[in-house]
Amino acid sequence: MKRKNRLENDTGNLVYAVLGLSFQLPMRKRFDTYIYEHGISITLPGEENSVEIWLPWTDIYFVCHTPGPRKANVQNNIIIFRKSESKSNSVLEDATTEGNEPILFTAPYSLEKLKLVEGQRSFVHCTNSWDIFRDFFEYVGISTIAPSKEEFVCPVAQTGDNGVSYGVEANYKNKDGYLYFLKKGVLWGFRKPVLFIETSDIQNFYYSNVLQRTFSINFEVRDTTISFDMIDQSVFQALNEYATTHGLMDTSLAEEKAAPPTKNPTSTYLQEAEEDEDNGSDDNYSDAEQVKDEGKDEDQEQEQESDDDSETLDSDE
Repeated sequence: MKRKNRLENDTGNLVYAVLGLSFQLPMRKRFDTYIYEHGISITLPGEENSVEIWLPWTDIYFVCHTPGPRKANVQNNIIIFRKSESKSNSVLEDATTEGNEPILFTAPYSLEKLKLVEGQRSFVHCTNSWDIFRDFFEYVGISTIAPSKEEFVCPVAQTGDNGVSYGVEANYKNKDGYLYFLKKGVLWGFRKPVLFIETSDIQNFYYSNVLQRTFSINFEVRDTTISFDMIDQSVFQALNEYATTHGLMDTSLAEEKAAPPTKNPTSTYLQEAEEDEDNGSDDNYSDAEQVKDEGKDEDQEQEQESDDDSETLDSDE
């Protein structure tokens, strides 16, 4: 395919373009994506000059790739995280601030299914759609992150995982999604807001709501607690190994998060029993027997009173 024309802005030469990509963020729509020497131009389909988003390379923080979950055909999810204007903001604020939301689009895995426009770069060495984007991102000095077997593998198989599962089903508030445990942090997607929690920003990490089949994990980041729920118990061991490897502090048993003590703890009961034994009390003497004996004493007292009353009546006669 031949490109129609070029932007009037200082974009540099066209490196390549991919037409008709499906975007989920910041809006759900199909766009054409042009990769220029100085940045990315996202335009309306077939209208190269109708630019919806212009993103210079210097505005990109890093790019993340994951396999597309729940897809019959294998796809690549590509998430572009922009540089935050203020590092003091929380993860949630960074992900929802207008103009700073991540850019998320999906590309077919196979190169044959991509509508490619060749520019200065060849695709001969690429084997799938992620290769095309990763190759140039890294060329211009942008960090890329993707799941790996060395970091984390989900023991639960998923549709569209291409042989290896990385995503863990987890709910954020009332939204279902997937967690990916990566080298530099934890990704949650693919609904708004898409979150990336850098391991270096995690102040505390702990488990909660541990039930027979599910549990929750919680991250304290910049004075904000981010919780993910309904995680399958089969994932616990792999997740715990990831947390240990990355030095995340598990504060599940911290005093402020521990369950309150019971009203009559077992330890106190046992302690009292030992004290009774030391004082010569009979361990085999049950409370029921004690009540029974007390009842006998009361009966004897009542019989004694009855006898006394009889004697008094006899004397009166």
